[in-house]
Amino acid sequence: TPDRPDAVASPTEPVEADTRTDGGGGRASTDGGSSVVRRSTSGEDPDGWPVASPRPTDSIEHVWIGEGYPMGAAKPTVEAQRRRLDAKPSGDIGVAVVVNDPEMRAETAVRDRYGLRELVQFDVGTHEALSQEELASLLAEDRDFVHFVGHVDDRGLQCADGYLDAAALDDVGTRAFVLNACESYTQGVRLVEAGAIAGVVTLAEVANLPATKVGRMLARLLNAGFSLGAALDVLSTQTITGRQYSVVGAPGLTLTESRGSTPILADVTRTDDNRFRLSLHGYATTPMGMGAVYTPNIAANERQYLNSGHVAEFAVTAGQLREFLDLGWFPIRVDGDLRWSDELAVEDVD
Repeated sequence: TPDRPDAVASPTEPVEADTRTDGGGGRASTDGGSSVVRRSTSGEDPDGWPVASPRPTDSIEHVWIGEGYPMGAAKPTVEAQRRRLDAKPSGDIGVAVVVNDPEMRAETAVRDRYGLRELVQFDVGTHEALSQEELASLLAEDRDFVHFVGHVDDRGLQCADGYLDAAALDDVGTRAFVLNACESYTQGVRLVEAGAIAGVVTLAEVANLPATKVGRMLARLLNAGFSLGAALDVLSTQTITGRQYSVVGAPGLTLTESRGSTPILADVTRTDDNRFRLSLHGYATTPMGMGAVYTPNIAANERQYLNSGHVAEFAVTAGQLREFLDLGWFPIRVDGDLRWSDELAVEDVD
């Protein structure tokens, strides 16, 4: 929630690369150098609400109830929360990756980030250069997730034959989405109003390469059982670009359950005695909500901890750390960089 009225401010943090729009809004391209994050030229979104910059908090997730669209926090709605509670399991998890700009085709590789789970069935399809009618039809279908890559401006979502304004959609069957494009929050809100449960949107211009990186990170986090809100929390601590994203609708929505029931973010550092300090941070989900307990399978630990927020810190040997990394598939930070347990060797930890 907002701390004080002056928490609504114009964000002016530098991004990782220079942003340059395509002339009609949309996602920015990169030329190197540095610049500042720019909102729309009016300073407000097309609906007249300002972009809010909530102060960082120590809470598990950050929800903004006041006016405006929050950077690095979720903007929930009552109807979306009701739809999340009423949603029924759909069997195989259906994901559509839509790339409507050939210059951003590199992000089609994000499809490989979905479905990397044993015992969980994903049905992932890739669609390029969709027309307005084709995109509207896809969004109306009963599907778990749509990952849209392309340009967005006040006309709508870029298509091969123009722009599709989400306000014109009578019904959206897609449960969740990410609109990885510049200033996509208004279109995301309209998708939720038309029937979606939740979505990840941007509140500023985002450069191509950082946005592609964020898109891939987001896909892996959702695939690991993180909710949209929890994934946003992780992303907002990793890159400046990650803080330009927000969740609209119901931030507690997940695509799949974590293998260990509770999604975990780990931090690891090497200590002077050639051992390792392992810190765990947990995120509540619908199956394992606030107040549930989590037992870290580390060394001889048998103690139970609350599963939300900072869980515990352990001093472990190289062998114990290696065994923990082999237990599952989860994000782990090393020197501030987000890595994944299946790709990290103990020798990589300085």
